[in-house]
Amino acid sequence: EDLAAYHRRVCIPRNAVLAVVGPIRREALQALLDSTLSAWTTNGRAAPSRPQEFGVAVRVGQEIVHLQKKFQQGYLMIATLAPPVGSPDAPALKLASAMLGGGMSSRLFMTLRERYGLGYELAAVYPSKMETSKFVSYIGVDPSQLDAAYRLMMQEIELLRREPVSRDELVAAKTYIRGGYLLDHQTAERQSWYLAWWQLMGRGHEFDSRYMDELQRVTPEDVLRVAREHLDPSRAIVLFVHPQESPAATPVEKR
Repeated sequence: EDLAAYHRRVCIPRNAVLAVVGPIRREALQALLDSTLSAWTTNGRAAPSRPQEFGVAVRVGQEIVHLQKKFQQGYLMIATLAPPVGSPDAPALKLASAMLGGGMSSRLFMTLRERYGLGYELAAVYPSKMETSKFVSYIGVDPSQLDAAYRLMMQEIELLRREPVSRDELVAAKTYIRGGYLLDHQTAERQSWYLAWWQLMGRGHEFDSRYMDELQRVTPEDVLRVAREHLDPSRAIVLFVHPQESPAATPVEKR
């Protein structure tokens, strides 16, 4: 009953975005919608208000957390708060995540896996969110190597915050993101998904064709600036996940 009531209140035409990609004329589409969705009405119900916008939250101090889970290996995650998708800093942070941990040529991959052989699964991610997001670097690693992985990951993050990236590395990151984005637009289904998604995210459906242009305008100085502002380890949450058979987890440490 709770789910049905929520659906009736929220899933109404006023809250919906319809995106259509394909060989269909507007008149034919309108007739199709009239025959399938004409009964979908608000029935006098007002659309719920948008959630309150909180902007980017701020953390003070670093927090180190140790947990035990039923895993075969250990995990390390270093996370900082990051701005929403509408922020001017978002394109540069997307490129920073690609350079740090976005593929087999990324810094974390080349250092932690290729050079030191510490783990197989690793990445840096910056999800696109309407409100406060996060920038997370993580690796799955042998529990005995968690401390080594932490030191090396911190070194790579600090290097990104200390020295401008080369233009060649920046071009490679732009090509990496562009390639994945274009590949994900190969079907009409995914093309319509992106149009609706950008509209719902507040950027407008037209942003789908402008996104790559914003990435292309990012400079090495932009990446350095956003890394210094948003990837500060002194304001990070550092999570160590130990297998349960390892020694008792260390209590949460804050500093």
